[in-house]
Amino acid sequence: MIGQARVMIDRNKGKIAATSAERRLGSTTLRGRLPWLIVLLAVLAAAPFVLSRWVSSPTTSNVGSVGNTFAARRGDLIISVTESGSIRARQTIDIRSEVYGEQTIISLVPEGTYITQQDVDAGKVLVEMDASSLEERLKEEEKGLASDEATLTEAQEEYHIQQNQNESDITAAK
Repeated sequence: MIGQARVMIDRNKGKIAATSAERRLGSTTLRGRLPWLIVLLAVLAAAPFVLSRWVSSPTTSNVGSVGNTFAARRGDLIISVTESGSIRARQTIDIRSEVYGEQTIISLVPEGTYITQQDVDAGKVLVEMDASSLEERLKEEEKGLASDEATLTEAQEEYHIQQNQNESDITAAK
């Protein structure tokens, strides 16, 4: 049995001796551990050399250092944080212009301006739009309206003329 120690006493010599199976087990275990022991000894032997080279080698972090100290100097401390992400408002309000077409903003209140009820009551201008294109369009629409009104008046007059003509034709036919 592998887990139990079996011991035989040699009657002739009075010494404790292991059985042949246990001798084989012990020698196999030693043979399996021997390469690991050699590697461990090699690492332990090389460790002082590697550590001495690592401690004495110059790196970028200790440029300007003398021994185990560092020479301090005045300068700007630059702190740079680069992160990515997104921010969303908890509540959003869409504000849209009711004016048809493309518009140009002339002036806008500065960002972060707090608008109070007093500002609203006083009629504070928040956004000023370019009205020149709207004024031109208004003039064109007014011209179109005048033309349409003239056409309507002309059509109404023709209608009344036609009505009178029809009535006179009916009266003449009787």
